[in-house]
Amino acid sequence: MHAKTILELLVALEELQNAPAWRFNRNLRRNLREEPGVYVISRIDQPMIAIRAGTTITAKDGLRQRVYKNQFMGDQKGNLRQQLVGDGVCASMDETKAYIQNHLQVKVLVIADNEWRKRVENFMLAVLNPKYP
Repeated sequence: MHAKTILELLVALEELQNAPAWRFNRNLRRNLREEPGVYVISRIDQPMIAIRAGTTITAKDGLRQRVYKNQFMGDQKGNLRQQLVGDGVCASMDETKAYIQNHLQVKVLVIADNEWRKRVENFMLAVLNPKYP
């Protein structure tokens, strides 16, 4: 990888880290963009420690779909709620939403280009090493 690319990846990661942190509350859906991008979920009291990080898979509803519908509201295998139960953080799926609302926050970065988004995600996962990749 070229030094210029590494510098660009570091800039993207810094933009994500400096993005506004949104709580998982009734305003979250409205705040999340429909564009594609990357996201990092962390504890409110430990914002520099990544719990989960990822990217949008498709452009349809973008970050709103991935973060709000999948990670917060969804119950698909492998999403954040399932991981919290599987790891014993929450005793049941019913408890996960309250836990997420009370303890977690999310930051997002819109990245339109699919190839660049994948590169940023891979770099972000390597650097941040989230508990649930």
